[in-house]
Amino acid sequence: MDTPSFRISVGRSLGNHRILLHSKLRDLRMITPNKFISFAESSLGHAEKVYAAVEQPISLGELYKKTSASIGSIELFLYAIEILHLSNALHVNLTTGIVSRC
Repeated sequence: MDTPSFRISVGRSLGNHRILLHSKLRDLRMITPNKFISFAESSLGHAEKVYAAVEQPISLGELYKKTSASIGSIELFLYAIEILHLSNALHVNLTTGIVSRC
């Protein structure tokens, strides 16, 4: 059985508490907006930017170049691609690396 790994993240909060986060879930706080993360800064907001940039079929590399200035990091770009792919808004051909709207 695979044992999940954990990472300790220390942050300033009400009590400056240490929070244990599963390593695979530590960045999920960026997906949805809350009172600290605006919609535009969340992965959902970045997904909107990526979707708007796919006007015709485009390679993943070209799509990243087109949206990197507004998104900022490759991790947030990949979260946006995953959100759009899982919600059937975009089709990602894993063989050719071409992204198109569904």
